Amino acid sequence: MSKSLGNFTDPNELMDKFSADSLRFLMLSSPLLNGEDFALHDKDVGDVAHKLSMIWNMYDFFTMYAEVDGWEFNGELTDPLSDLTNPLDIWIVSRLHQLVAEVERHMDTYNIPDALSPILPFLDDATNWYVRRSRRRFWKSEDDGDKNDAYRTLHYVLVRLSYMLAPFTPFLAEELYHNLTGDDESIHLKDWLPAGEIDSSMLRDMNALRAAVNDGLSKRAAEGIKVRQPLASAKLINTISQDTSEEVAQFLIDIARDELNVKSVEIATDSESEVRRRNRALFMT
Repeated sequence: MSKSLGNFTDPNELMDKFSADSLRFLMLSSPLLNGEDFALHDKDVGDVAHKLSMIWNMYDFFTMYAEVDGWEFNGELTDPLSDLTNPLDIWIVSRLHQLVAEVERHMDTYNIPDALSPILPFLDDATNWYVRRSRRRFWKSEDDGDKNDAYRTLHYVLVRLSYMLAPFTPFLAEELYHNLTGDDESIHLKDWLPAGEIDSSMLRDMNALRAAVNDGLSKRAAEGIKVRQPLASAKLINTISQDTSEEVAQFLIDIARDELNVKSVEIATDSESEVRRRNRALFMT
């Protein structure tokens, strides 16, 4: 990249097109901060902008249904994990706390690129798994405890994201925090919030389930069988831990059945050597 050759887009144009936060996030996560070379491409800034926009997609989804149902923030941000019963809520809050802990660990050593590396994958998890799997909970007409937990959880996740993103995407974090809390004080004057509790078993089981679902969808694609075509059964190998409660196990099985569009799901155990020999974690018929 050379100023005399003009072989790069003016940063002001990039910020006008994609946002200053997107350019800032890309630069902070680049090898530049380790003293290495980095080529700035417009597409990379656009990719970051697209991924950061998932935050606003979640915000828009939340506010749309919260306004319809009259759900309001009570002004006190507290860790809801101990009060939650829905496995999806427990998983995303644990996943959020896991993320905050990892970001904090790297920031303590001023390793900014590694601090930013897990953020975008989390946004994908929150948007394409938690919100997508929770849509029916927001849609249902009855105002039960589960629906309230869904609102409380998504609001907590978004507000905590504003705290965590404040050093990296200051404009996004400021607007997100103000819109969600109504607090006139800047997010940049707040103390950093440490990570809360983590349900490790839920993280383990949900991660294993998602891996098995992805495996099954890949096998469908390889065989040319579209997802809308139902199949008789699927067998998940070593996916749900033996110490998982029956209620949670059934919840996860229901997710697998829905995602894979099969009539029944069987959880089976197998020896490690056999799993490696077969080189797969899910079988479908």
